[in-house]
Amino acid sequence: MNINKKVSLLFIIIFIFSFSLISFIVKSRVVNIENIEKKIIINNIKKVQSILNNYYEKVDNISYEYSTHDLLLNYIKNSDTNSLNNFFINKPDFMKKLNLSYFILLDENKNPLISKYYDLSSEEQMSVPDELYVFLKQLNLEKLNENNKNRYITLNFEKVLFSLEKVLINNELSGYVFTGRVINSTFLTKISEIIGDYGSLVSSYEETSFDKINFENENIDYKIKIQDEQNLFYYLSFYDILENKKFFIRFQNSREVYNNMIVELKYILALFIALLLITVIVFFIFINKLFVNRINYIANIVKKVSLNETLKYQLKVSYDDEISYLIRRINEMFRVINAQQDLNLKKERDFLQSVLDTQQNIIMITDGKEIQSVNRKFKEIFFNTENFLENIALIDNRTKANFMAVAKRYNNKDMPAKFSLMDNQEKYFTFQVSKLDCRKYLICMNDVSTLNHKIKHLTFKANIDELTSVYNKSTVTNYAKKWLADKDFSMIIFDIDYFKKINDNYGHYVGDCILKEMTKLISQEISKSDILGRIGGEEFLLLIDDTSSINVIKIANRIRKIVEKKVFAIDEHRIFVTISMGCTVCIFDEKFETIYKRADEALYEAKKTGRNKVIFY
Repeated sequence: MNINKKVSLLFIIIFIFSFSLISFIVKSRVVNIENIEKKIIINNIKKVQSILNNYYEKVDNISYEYSTHDLLLNYIKNSDTNSLNNFFINKPDFMKKLNLSYFILLDENKNPLISKYYDLSSEEQMSVPDELYVFLKQLNLEKLNENNKNRYITLNFEKVLFSLEKVLINNELSGYVFTGRVINSTFLTKISEIIGDYGSLVSSYEETSFDKINFENENIDYKIKIQDEQNLFYYLSFYDILENKKFFIRFQNSREVYNNMIVELKYILALFIALLLITVIVFFIFINKLFVNRINYIANIVKKVSLNETLKYQLKVSYDDEISYLIRRINEMFRVINAQQDLNLKKERDFLQSVLDTQQNIIMITDGKEIQSVNRKFKEIFFNTENFLENIALIDNRTKANFMAVAKRYNNKDMPAKFSLMDNQEKYFTFQVSKLDCRKYLICMNDVSTLNHKIKHLTFKANIDELTSVYNKSTVTNYAKKWLADKDFSMIIFDIDYFKKINDNYGHYVGDCILKEMTKLISQEISKSDILGRIGGEEFLLLIDDTSSINVIKIANRIRKIVEKKVFAIDEHRIFVTISMGCTVCIFDEKFETIYKRADEALYEAKKTGRNKVIFY
């Protein structure tokens, strides 16, 4: 491990340690902030419960006051509803002033003597729902007193905080006083204004496990649920005596305290990290500038000297210290060694160049990017090495490639590579590539352009029918087999009707002329993708790149009619000929023998049924 990596590793360790410490501190602070937020929420819950307790005490006090009212006691005892109505007629707005929703006086059998329902929102007198009377009839007051301090029921789809007080005259039960306050939106709005969180009633909540706190000798069931970074909900659980189930008051907290403290923490953290990074960077730059970079500089120059095997480097002196003294001594050593090496290298290069110049092949030494040396033969053909690697690397006039890659690809192969030189002259070369060391190669190029032209000419003669200049039997048969292995196509076999009579009457020279002119005529009529070949005598094979039987029959008839109309003027003779044609569609992966037999049978049928026609099988 070099010194730069060691110094970097040291600073990385310092940074990781500092980051871990910061992470621990941040995590601890976040937990503290969450605990503070929870304490604020619990304090709000206690405030809500305190407000509800105050409302209940107020409702309970009203019930108590009216259950001990001297005048009302006598009316209740005698069930004097007229007097009771007259009493409250003189107090038309007492419900509004008392902030009550329900006020009911009952006799000892819980029959209503007077009942009032005041809608605090609309400020209207409403009729008391019958379900309240049914509830009061069934209510066991003794069991009710065993429950929590606050009592709730549902009337007209609204939650009501209520109190039920006995009316005792001479310690005998004479009736009851029922008072209630609706927990409506106005009520919840007042609570929201006091605690700063928006409250609403929730009839059901999926959570089953609630936390508990004790407040004023009463357990409060609550649940805190964090929605996201901006909102938090907390639920208070209450029991509805009438519906015999729980209901909930939900408050939405905007988490301002939490977010403000988190923002503050992030700001302090960012400031701390920035100061730490600045300190580390400054210290790192100082160490690098004074020591590490200079040592790396010396090491890199020494590596270049070792890799390139040259001493033509000069180390720069920056300061007057021990490292600078070492640099000056190294420079002096380089100069002495380099002078001696230059002399030896010059002798070796001169000898090597003389050896290369005696070779008749084109020879170059290159690393793939630059040419280090070439022989005399190279200069005779290419004149100079400037931009040679880029200009010559055009293969088959269309493919660009790196010259070194091409040389390796064609190394020791019989197949030559085709090049287009700057003057558009095409050349063919074979290659022999030898590796001199880890970076240099000796490339020997043989110019086989003349030989390659002869080989191509012989290959062409081997594939073409000498008389008609179309493909011979072997070549057209191979094409048919290749097409069968790749795709669907169509095949036509045709021959000249009564061709033997032409040879007998006019001679074989005339027959050969007819064959040449007819193949030339047909070649002009078929597509470039179609293949025409002579398979023997006057018989030909035509491969059509089409799978439609209708199209193939049309093509065959067009060719047949063109041949039929053609006048073959040879010497003094004017000869007309016709052809018979057998067609078939060839399916991918069929055997050649199968399709050939099918087309041949179609040709046989055409000859048998009158000739000069097209038959499709």
